[in-house]
Formats: sequence, structure tokens, C-alpha cells
Amino acid sequence: MRFRLPSSSAARALLALHLFVAGCFVVELGAAPDVSDPSTLLMTINGQGVRQGDMDALMQINFGPKFSGLSPDEQETVRINRASDTRAQLIDRVLLVTAAKADGFTASEEEVSAELAKVSSQLPPELTLKSYLEGIGLKLAKFREYAADQVLINKLSAKRTSDIPKPAAKEIETYYKQNPDYFAQKERAHVSHVLVSTEGALTDEQQAQKRAEAEVVRRRLLAEPESFAKIAREVSNCPSKEQGGDLGVIERGQMIASFDEAAFTQKVGEIGRVIRTPKGYHVLKVTERVPAKQITLEEASADIEALLLFNARNQSMEGYLGTLRLSAKVVTPQATKPKK
Repeated sequence: MRFRLPSSSAARALLALHLFVAGCFVVELGAAPDVSDPSTLLMTINGQGVRQGDMDALMQINFGPKFSGLSPDEQETVRINRASDTRAQLIDRVLLVTAAKADGFTASEEEVSAELAKVSSQLPPELTLKSYLEGIGLKLAKFREYAADQVLINKLSAKRTSDIPKPAAKEIETYYKQNPDYFAQKERAHVSHVLVSTEGALTDEQQAQKRAEAEVVRRRLLAEPESFAKIAREVSNCPSKEQGGDLGVIERGQMIASFDEAAFTQKVGEIGRVIRTPKGYHVLKVTERVPAKQITLEEASADIEALLLFNARNQSMEGYLGTLRLSAKVVTPQATKPKK
């Protein structure tokens, strides 16, 4: 089991290299564009157009599933507050992708699909890529564009940082000693569950009905414990039903309190009691539990090496992006004046 190093979320990893280095743009400003229309041209970057829909998509990814649940007024507030950072990210992405294409790099459909699969594997176990995108209100076609950009940026980064050496053993040891908390592995449990969702159950009577349904499921699981995966596929309301209810390995404190308590107190191999979370009623089965421990330097060495190498490559790419920014020409077009 690999330890948990500090990292960005899957969605932000997809956007690649959120690099913020000091730099200058040659900027020509015009009148404020109409941000209510996704097709509105916001700016051109070295002649390449960026539209409001690009800005909104990036903001949805950055803000996460909460964005699509906001009211129009709240979404507008987010747009205003985050406009500057999102605009800078859009400029960086266009500059890097343009540079990658100028170097002759392309992104095949197979490579884009592999990038999407990588993102999907980094999502929480209860989410699929489809449910994640629905949660942030973004279409798969638009997300594929970002995945294609990521493939191109990865190739550009690999080329420009290929000469950076791996960290020495002493660097790895120093990092390990300076960051002991990163290597304190919490207690872990391998958990499967069946969820009876309470979505739409607004009254006490409806809630009680859902609880009763969960108790029926539990009795069935107690009678057929060897059929847990089969039953989960049939009745669970969680996306994990596709894996027979298997959520994989979780750490203590990772899940909501009631779920966490059940996962780390009920006996291994037994069908647990019905528990309640904001999602609904759950029945858990714990198949394995591993005590907390301190990961050794030997166990952590490969991961630390990868992290330090990533940081060195990222720093190199920040410098490269700074040179791209210095020569970039960003133009905000003048709004069309209405005819008299």
C-alpha cells in the first residue's frame, strides 16, 4: 500500500500543471464581453480564440460538483470572484498546448481515453466519471478536450524535462526525516456496502420506508452472505454496485462519521447493522482491516523519489511557461456597438 503524499485532486490534475509564475503578457483590453453567452469570444491568445464556454468549463472543474448546484446569482458571484485566476489558467493552458503542437505532438483517441481512465481511477470510490461530470454539470465531450490537452502537455513536459536527474538517496532520506506525518499510515479497512438512497424521501414516513427497505436488504445479506456482491449489484443505489458494492480500502477518518465508525468497529467478515448517512441507509461488510503503522524509509523511497522528481520537473516547466508568457499577446476584443 502506497502512503498518501500531498497531491491535487483528480480533476485539477487533469488540467495539468497549475503553474503560477511571475510573468507579463502583452494585453490589449476592450469592452467587457457578454458572459451570459457560452459562444462569446472572451479573448485571443496569440491569435487563438477563447470563449465564455471555455471559462465556464474550467470554473466548473475547479469549483467541483457544488458549482452546478448553485443558483444563477451564486454562480455569477463565483465567476466574478474567480475570474482572474481562471483566466490565467486558460492562458497557461493555451500557451502550453500551442507549444506542444508546434513541437509536433498529437493526442490520439486511445491516448485521450487512457487519460480519462486515469482520472476516473483517481475519483472517490463512490463516483464514476459519468456521475462526477454530471455533478459538475460538464459534458463528456468538453472534458475530453481537457484530457487531450493534458496528453499534449504531458508529452511537451516529458521532452523538456527528460534531462533532469533522479534525486539522490540523501535527498530522499532528508525528505523522509523532515516529513514524518506523511508516513504515519492510518488504520485501514477494505469495505463493501449496499446503499438504500433517501434522495427524494422528504417526510418521516418516507424515511421510515427507506429504513425498512434497508433492513430487508440486511436480512437477505445475513441469509446469503456469500452473495453480497450479487445482491449489491441488484439493489444498491451507489455507483459502487458495478463492483459488487466494493469501495476498496479506506482510511480511518476518510468517510463520514457514522460510516467510519461502522467500518472500523464491526467484526471482519460480518454483515453490519443498518447505518444512516446523508446519502441514505447502508449495510456494510468489512473484509479486511489493517492496523495503523509508520511506513519505513525503504517502503516510502520509490514514492518520495517520484514526488521529488515531479517537483523538479514542475519547477523546470514553470520557468519554461514564464518565457511563453513574456512573449504572449492576449487581446480582449472590442464589443460590437449596436447599430443606430
